[in-house]
Amino acid sequence: MSIVVRAQFDAQSAFYMFYHSHYNPAAIGQTDYMQTSGSYRLQWLGIDNAPQTGYFQFQSPFKILKTRHGAGARFMTDKIGLFNNQTGAVQYAYKYPLGGGFISAGVDLGIISVTFKGSKVFIPEYETNADNPDGGNQATANAPYHNVSDQAIPQSDKSDIKFDMAVGVYYSNPKWYAGISYSHVTRPVMKIGDYTDITIFGTMYAMAGYNWVLRNKKFTLKPAFMLKSDFRSWTMDLTLLLDYNERIRGGLSYRWGDAVGFIFGGDIIPGLQLAYAYELPASKILQASSGSHEACLSYSFNILGRKKHHKYKSIRIL
Repeated sequence: MSIVVRAQFDAQSAFYMFYHSHYNPAAIGQTDYMQTSGSYRLQWLGIDNAPQTGYFQFQSPFKILKTRHGAGARFMTDKIGLFNNQTGAVQYAYKYPLGGGFISAGVDLGIISVTFKGSKVFIPEYETNADNPDGGNQATANAPYHNVSDQAIPQSDKSDIKFDMAVGVYYSNPKWYAGISYSHVTRPVMKIGDYTDITIFGTMYAMAGYNWVLRNKKFTLKPAFMLKSDFRSWTMDLTLLLDYNERIRGGLSYRWGDAVGFIFGGDIIPGLQLAYAYELPASKILQASSGSHEACLSYSFNILGRKKHHKYKSIRIL
């Protein structure tokens, strides 16, 4: 008998609206700022071996003659159960000015690693029934059946590394952005031991957002969404942030059928941003978990913008 199990491979993040280029390589180097950012997520506290995910990314715009480009690198580690999944990639995007903004096409090239901690597998032995006339072991009503010599379950750590690739297109201007991308184009097949293969199917990401400046121009409302689908199932993230004076921000998020979240953040010093998100499960997972926590830190500085020259005159001599 053969059983096929399908599950999500890519980790969740409450800060997708801050990490466009993590999901879409065409968004790399979209602004005039060189940026280093990272985040860490503790998901479903209270559940043993629940996911723990770390992101790190570096990106920078650059110019060749009169053309604009973006380049960067990203790394992710995701621990869940006895699995440790890691990805590392370099990213590049070409940008073309259009309608007051830039349209870009990008590619993400890297590796993906999957490690299964077979050394930590625990298989309880079942009891021996001495009354069994045929001899040997027999499961009793007080002990479930387990085969401690099941060759399909690795008894030592197993890992595999494969090439991975993603592509995308992206457009942004000061008021809005939109993009679509497709990850795991190569559909890598990870071999874990002699009996288990894990096929990582591609995922489509479609994202968009808008900057709505309110009557009081110090406040900006920023709705955003991201649709994720492997063309077998789908989910959607919705976020509404309120930004004050481009320094303090907060809002709500909702992941379809999964969680409701609260996001708060701000600039510690110019260029250094800190944000925190708390997500409360909107499913039966709430019975076992108190929620998920995620924090991110980023630092950016302008390398392409024009220098501002301030001139001062005496009020007596004009």
